[in-house]
Amino acid sequence: MTFYVNVYNMEQAMIDLLKLVIKRYNETIKLLAEADPSIKVKSVITKVQSKFNYTISYCKVWLVKQKTVEKIFGR
Repeated sequence: MTFYVNVYNMEQAMIDLLKLVIKRYNETIKLLAEADPSIKVKSVITKVQSKFNYTISYCKVWLVKQKTVEKIFGR
């Protein structure tokens, strides 16, 4: 029984870590979009890649950027 509990805890820890990493990516994208709402998605991808050494998807960046711009200027 202990083995299953430990595996569950490890899985939960990985999920929590993944959520934290995604939150960091989103915060970075939001900061870039707030500083320059007209920034190109590819430029955001490049900056995220250089900061985190990870290539985030175009769609993800576009969605976060759109939500941020809508929040700034309203719908």
